[in-house]
Amino acid sequence: MQVRFYQPETRFADDPQACLLGLVSQCYERGERVAWLVDDSATAALVDRRLWETPADSFIPHQISGQDDDQACPVLILPSPHAPGARPVVINQRSAAVTTAAERVLELIPGDPSGQQQARQRWRAYQARGIKPELVRL
Repeated sequence: MQVRFYQPETRFADDPQACLLGLVSQCYERGERVAWLVDDSATAALVDRRLWETPADSFIPHQISGQDDDQACPVLILPSPHAPGARPVVINQRSAAVTTAAERVLELIPGDPSGQQQARQRWRAYQARGIKPELVRL
């Protein structure tokens, strides 16, 4: 499993979520199925709304989990405790590290101290499992 932590420093400093929206757009263009993990239904609704708005010139098919056609949807938003299933790419916005199998896990390092502390804990959790995370500064 490849794990990348994205740290917005300049380009996405004002809107870190835009970094993840750009990444999910790239995944969709490559035909990769994505599970977007969030902690709660309020955050899931926020991600859903942002995906409806971004990118402005196209549409990324997505939905919040719990519908009959979840498996057919290219981008599935999963509030806790839903598991991602067999999706090659996982965007993790949960407070805990991803423990299910995936080819790639994309993590965001938020700008706030609490979010940064949680990111450090997830980084160490991956290392404890023998995974060497990568850091990408944007």
